[in-house]
Formats: sequence, C-alpha cells, structure tokens
Amino acid sequence: MRVVVVAESWSPAVDGVTRSVARVCEHLARRGHECLLVAPEARYRPVLDTVPTVRVPAVRLPGADLCLGLPSPRVAEVLRACAPDVVHLASPFSLGAQAARAADRIDAASVAVYQTDVAALRAPPRRPTTPLRPRHQVAVG
Repeated sequence: MRVVVVAESWSPAVDGVTRSVARVCEHLARRGHECLLVAPEARYRPVLDTVPTVRVPAVRLPGADLCLGLPSPRVAEVLRACAPDVVHLASPFSLGAQAARAADRIDAASVAVYQTDVAALRAPPRRPTTPLRPRHQVAVG
C-alpha cells in the first residue's frame, strides 16, 4: 500500500506528534508499505532517515518552539505524483486541510489524527474564578 503521511509540524520540535509520526512511518516501512512523509522545511539533520521526506515551506510560531507547514502547491503535486492509497493527516491544521482537499481531488482515502489542541496554543491562560486563600487562613479563619 502507498501511504503519504502529512505532518503539520516536525522536528526540531520533539513532542507527541513528532514521535507518533515517526513511529507510524517506521511501522509502515517495516511492514513493507511504501511510505512518504510530507513535513515542514527545517535546517537540521533529519530525524527519520528510513522514510523518504518531502519538505514544504514553514513558519515558526511566535512564542513557541514549533514550526508549522504552510500551504504549498507542492503538496498537491506530491500527492498526484505518488498516487497514494491513503493520506494520513497528522494533527492537521492549514497544511493538513490542503492535503485533505488534494487527496479528495485524486480520489485517495484520507484519515486525520488529532493529537494537538491547536486552539489552546493561542488561548490565554485560564485564571481561577474565585480568589484563592492561603491554607493557614482557611485553618485559622
């Protein structure tokens, strides 16, 4: 089976998504499937040497150690050229949405796996609705 895995983020970020994508690609290759990884561009040594990787333009999120892939015509070109049986979208956001549309256009099955709460990355921290009192005040007061 031919599988294209589209990772919304990739190393140097070492997080659950990166680790899971690496394990999925390694597992597919070990089982004899053709696997291709589409991941954001970066200037570092590849984490996954065993799976062919196509890089797409990326942008670093301000205040986060995270680069996200940007939509690029290259995604659709890669999917057309590879003609995958399945497109695996790892924590899809903008790059994943583009890959899902491209998969639909070539009539390839796609599956999305959400591992990151993207909205929470930009949400302000929650504050308690009631003031907290120190423990000693509760015991004394």
